Amino acid sequence: MSIIIKAPSSSGTQYTINPPQWGYSVTINLPLVITRTRAGSVLVYDRGSDYDYRILECTFLLSLSETNTLINLCKDAAKGRDANVDFIISSGCGFFPFGPDKGDDGTFRARILSVDAQASIGHPQDLFQTTLTCIFNGTYPSFSFPELKSEGSLTIGAVSGLRYPQNMHEQKNTYNITPVLTGNGTPYTIDKTSGDVYESSFDLSLNYPNMAKLINELSVTVRGAAVNIVSPANSYMFGRENSSTATYSCKMLQKEITITHNNYNDFSTNITFYRVS
Repeated sequence: MSIIIKAPSSSGTQYTINPPQWGYSVTINLPLVITRTRAGSVLVYDRGSDYDYRILECTFLLSLSETNTLINLCKDAAKGRDANVDFIISSGCGFFPFGPDKGDDGTFRARILSVDAQASIGHPQDLFQTTLTCIFNGTYPSFSFPELKSEGSLTIGAVSGLRYPQNMHEQKNTYNITPVLTGNGTPYTIDKTSGDVYESSFDLSLNYPNMAKLINELSVTVRGAAVNIVSPANSYMFGRENSSTATYSCKMLQKEITITHNNYNDFSTNITFYRVS
């Protein structure tokens, strides 16, 4: 199924090309200011969703004629060069230009930030890869979230049935102990017992409905606020000392969320959380 790229400034001229290859990514930039206190806790200030923006990076594998069409659009000052372009997507296309939580149906207006026109791949001949980096620059089309499809027993906020990563998670436990050695090697310790920090980071691989709801939960509801996470049994999300399974109050420790569309119904992202309690 093809997509249409339209240059609004060129009297409605439309160009039809194939969707980009799997592996394209969307990065959501949230205006969060994350600060660590001396006591070890994390403070998050949110400047507000008005300052959010999303960037798409995608690579097209196109024929000679389609590549000419795309490059000419990007180079023409009356079309896509320093001007908006519209990605017109038909439902079921499978291309989610600005995230699974914004859907794959409708018109997505964007500004092309960069173009990387690569050499012919050679085999087969007359096929070219072109990578576009675009920032969303319009109003999102209407979108209805699909019904969740349970994949596991991880719950983040209001989104349940998520699959816990098969390779488990990475954790970083920092105990707020400051050792000091005197000139002759005598050790002294300052122990701020209330300042221990527990962090957990994991790669989530989810189907389309679950990833769409999770990204909406994180970028709209959670942002810089605390969120409850229910981990599966024996996952030890924040280390052995914090229970094998529990409901944890957490905060997200990142200002960017990158979602990669790996295949038809396979999306992945990496999220890092700080344990509040």
